[in-house]
Amino acid sequence: MLIRSFFMACPYCHKRNIIPEYICDKCGAVHAQLMPNSYGVTTHRCVCGQKLPATFFLNRGRLAARCPACHAALAREHVESKRLFLPVMGGPSAGKTAFLYSAVKQFIILKAPNLGFEAAFFDPRSKSAFQGAISLLKAGRAPLKTNNLIPTALNLTLSKRGRLKFLLYFYDPAGEAYQMADMLAGHGFHEYLSGMILIVDPFAIEAVRVRYQSELLSHWKLLNPCELPIEETIDRLLLTLTDNFGLSKTGKVKQPLAVVLNKVDAFDLETLVGETAVDRALASMASRNARRTLKRHEVRNQLVSAQLAAWGEKAFVRRIEARFGHYRYFSCSALGRMADGRPKPLQGRGVLEPLMWILGRSEAGSFPPGC
Repeated sequence: MLIRSFFMACPYCHKRNIIPEYICDKCGAVHAQLMPNSYGVTTHRCVCGQKLPATFFLNRGRLAARCPACHAALAREHVESKRLFLPVMGGPSAGKTAFLYSAVKQFIILKAPNLGFEAAFFDPRSKSAFQGAISLLKAGRAPLKTNNLIPTALNLTLSKRGRLKFLLYFYDPAGEAYQMADMLAGHGFHEYLSGMILIVDPFAIEAVRVRYQSELLSHWKLLNPCELPIEETIDRLLLTLTDNFGLSKTGKVKQPLAVVLNKVDAFDLETLVGETAVDRALASMASRNARRTLKRHEVRNQLVSAQLAAWGEKAFVRRIEARFGHYRYFSCSALGRMADGRPKPLQGRGVLEPLMWILGRSEAGSFPPGC
C-alpha cells in the first residue's frame, strides 16, 4: 500500500483512512480492519462463517465498501488506484468553475490522447456535472456558480489499454468558503493535496478597479468582479494549513501552486499580463541577451509578479515566494471573452497550461514537463 500510495480518501466528506470499511458479501456485517493482523494474515472469518480476503492481492476490492466517517459507498478505485487531488481555489466570482470545466474539456480532447490515456468520467454525477457546464459554454453562457462550501470531487479516470492508471479528483469549493477560515477546515483534501490552482481575479485589486473605472461602469455585470481581496484568500488558506493540516508557521507548502490571473480578455489586460505581453518581453530580452536561452515561464513569472507589485500587491507576491516551495504564474481567460449574451460558444484560453504544469510536478513520468 505504501509503494503504490494506496489510501482511502472519501470524495464526499474528504476523510482520509488507511482502508475503508468492508461489507461481508454473505451476511452484510461491517468489517473495519480487514487487513493482515491478529485476526488473520490473508483472510478473516466473519461472524457468519464466511472467509473474507484481508489484502488487495486476494481481490479484497470485490467486496462492497463504505467510508468509515460518512458511510458513503465507495468503489474500489477510490482505494486501489493511483490518485491525484487538485483543488481550484479563489474568492467568489473569480472564475473557478469556468476555469475547471474549460481546462478539463481541453485536457480530455487535446492532451489525454496524445499522452496515450483514455479519459472518462468515473461516476454519473461527475459526467452529468461536466456535460451541464459544457452545454452552457457552448450556448455562450458561463457555468452555474458553485454553491457547495464543502465540495464533492469531480472524478476523471485515465486508463491505458483498458487498465486504470490514474483517478483524478478535482475540487471546486464555493468562493465564499475562502471568506471563512473555519469553513476551510472542512476541506479535508488539504491533507493529501497533489497541487493547487489559485484563480486570481485582477478586478478584485483596488488599483485595477481605479485604472479601469470608466470601463467598469458599463461592464460591471459582465465581469462580475470578485469582492474578496486576493491576499485574504492566500492568508486564509495558509492559516487553515497551519491550524488544521500540520504546516508550521514558517514552513513552506511542498505541493506546487499555480497562480492564474483570470479575465485577461478584458480591456487591455492581455497586453499587460497575458501571453501577448510575455511574447513582447521575450523579444525584448532576447535582443539584449543573445547568449542566454530565455525560459518562457521565467519571463512570465517576472512579468506577472512585477505587475501585481505595481498594482499594490507586493504583500501577496512576498507571501507566495516565502510560503510555497514550487509556484508558477499564469494568465488566462476561462471563458475566452465576456459572456455578453451572444449565443456564440465560449472557449477558454490559457486554461490548460496551469493544469498540465501541476500534473507534471506531481507525476513527471506520466505527464512530462512541456507536455
